[in-house]
Amino acid sequence: IESGFSLQATEIEAQNARAAQLAAENDRLTSENAKLSAKCGEYDATREKIAEMELSAYRRAKQIEEDAKVELQKLRRKSMETIEQVRRQLDATKENYRTVLARNQQESAELARKAGEVLGEIDKISASLGKKDGEAPHPEPDKAKNGLREVLNNLRPKTEE
Repeated sequence: IESGFSLQATEIEAQNARAAQLAAENDRLTSENAKLSAKCGEYDATREKIAEMELSAYRRAKQIEEDAKVELQKLRRKSMETIEQVRRQLDATKENYRTVLARNQQESAELARKAGEVLGEIDKISASLGKKDGEAPHPEPDKAKNGLREVLNNLRPKTEE
């Protein structure tokens, strides 16, 4: 009985030692589990923060995109207004140019007509000078008359370029 009792006592001591080891292992694992649970909580909190940041970034990007669209529409509208204003100014300038050109052409035509009358008078005077005393016409008036004709031809209205 004593040997059975001694054997059981040894076995109980071994089981107690094993229970102590398992209790120590359990304490270590419980401590490690607590640390990992804390890290999981931090991870979950970080993940939630990241999700909030992503959502905030997405919303901000959408708002920036919408603002950019609105700004682009404003710029397009302003550009179209500027283009239309420049067109109107160009049309007005073109019309003014045509008016000035027509007036200059009329003035040039009037000057050419008057010059033609002057040439006619010069021809009459030249003819009457050449007929006096039976002499041949003097060559100098022809040179002057040709020079005057050249000047008058330059005054004739040019076609619109």
